Amino acid sequence: MGKIKIIFLGLAVFLLISNKVLAAGFNVSSIGSVETGGRQISKWWYTGLQPTIKGEGLPGSTVNITIDDQAYTADVTSDSEWTFTVPAALAEGDHSVVLVNSGSTIKFNLALGSANVDWEAVSSEASVSTLPTVGVVWPTWVLPVVGLGLWGFSAKIGINARK
Repeated sequence: MGKIKIIFLGLAVFLLISNKVLAAGFNVSSIGSVETGGRQISKWWYTGLQPTIKGEGLPGSTVNITIDDQAYTADVTSDSEWTFTVPAALAEGDHSVVLVNSGSTIKFNLALGSANVDWEAVSSEASVSTLPTVGVVWPTWVLPVVGLGLWGFSAKIGINARK
């Protein structure tokens, strides 16, 4: 029983002090100069015609990008970041964008050109949902690990009390 306690304690300490990425998420962090803040909405507006899309994904994986049925790819770095710049300027107007990474899909319409910006919709955050970003997930793991460790400790006390 002592070895189990040491294992649980060691795992809990590792998770508490680790500053490494323990889990990865997939998101778009910016479109051109527009910071998305991890939000996923159905339509984004950008005044330029050749945006750079940046985000986070699973390190070492590939992001498959489809813009109006044209396929592209971007590699995710060891720092969980990916960047893609449209190779040629797109026409003004709406464009369908689909991003896929490790089984996760992000879809949105991208309106390009200054005449296509709906400023009222841009300022409204009523239909915004925030996605988790890449980062440390120790709160998710610490509670079950510590809970199991405490359960094991209390079970041993209960067994010893019955003797």
